[in-house]
Amino acid sequence: MIQIYPDKADFDAAVDPFTTIIGLEVSSLADIPEGMVSHTIPAGTFAKVTHKGPETNLGETYGFLYGSWLTESGYEYAGFDFEFWDERYKPEQEDNEIDIYVPLFK
Repeated sequence: MIQIYPDKADFDAAVDPFTTIIGLEVSSLADIPEGMVSHTIPAGTFAKVTHKGPETNLGETYGFLYGSWLTESGYEYAGFDFEFWDERYKPEQEDNEIDIYVPLFK
């Protein structure tokens, strides 16, 4: 899942609209089915954080990432992040895990 945020200084994901793309990695963009879009994640350096626990607590992980961690890291806000869901994704179970990737720019 890719989330693309507007370039807005006081952006708040809880109230402001943003774009969400549910995706699947492919080897070619040659044959995109009708009604679907392509999106390429730019190469770069990413912080990877693994959220552990129920998905309803995911906001706490994002609060830490975009609150204290990003502010203290010295990196800039890039306007998007993405989540990687695999066999560890068990939405409301305690052993749920979701990897969150945040691009890092100085």
